[in-house]
Amino acid sequence: MLHSDILKNVSIKEEQGIVMLIFLDSPKDKETDIALSESVIKKIKEIVKTKNSNKKLLIDLTRLKSIGSMPSRSRKNYVELGKGHLFKKVAIAGGNIHIRTITSFIIRATGRMKYFKCFSSSSEALNWLKKN
Repeated sequence: MLHSDILKNVSIKEEQGIVMLIFLDSPKDKETDIALSESVIKKIKEIVKTKNSNKKLLIDLTRLKSIGSMPSRSRKNYVELGKGHLFKKVAIAGGNIHIRTITSFIIRATGRMKYFKCFSSSSEALNWLKKN
């Protein structure tokens, strides 16, 4: 699957120092999930070129119904992104109980829990990111 085809599952943009990663659809299989995590990280690193930047990250999961069982490689990719000190703060919006469970595992695994916060809506998450 091509990099551009995989990225159709997400929207990644930056506005006013906030990188917005919006998941539009869940990957359909393990290989696509892994490829998506790798493509997302590559795209984010293109936007955020330095560590310890003042940029913030919004991860919007509000459009997802479920994420199935995320492959361990995908989880590891997202953990490494969180450990990378690319963002001053990270807000995660939405998700059912299954999505929130996987998300909380990833947050804990980064070792940077104080920089992450979960919200039920993207507007709440965005408001928190805009403070400070």
